[in-house]
Amino acid sequence: MKLLFPYIYERYLAKQIYAAFGFILFALVALFLFFDILSELGSIQGQYTLPLALLHVLLKAPSRISEIIPIAAFMFLRCWLVNLNSQSCALQGSM
Repeated sequence: MKLLFPYIYERYLAKQIYAAFGFILFALVALFLFFDILSELGSIQGQYTLPLALLHVLLKAPSRISEIIPIAAFMFLRCWLVNLNSQSCALQGSM
């Protein structure tokens, strides 16, 4: 029964973990894709137009995500472990 209805603090921690990791991953992917777009702007000439350059960068996005996930996980763990102490004190006080 516990697996179907997790405790409130378990849901709270899961929500915090997923939101923080998602935000860090999104920010890093956006940053890397922005720099990819800037590097492609120098190659635009003739038949290689801006929409094709943007399409090329967007098609490279899944490989960028797989490259960035370990970096995002490390950054997330660093940030989360710093905040874990204060959250655990608050959770222990509420039990």
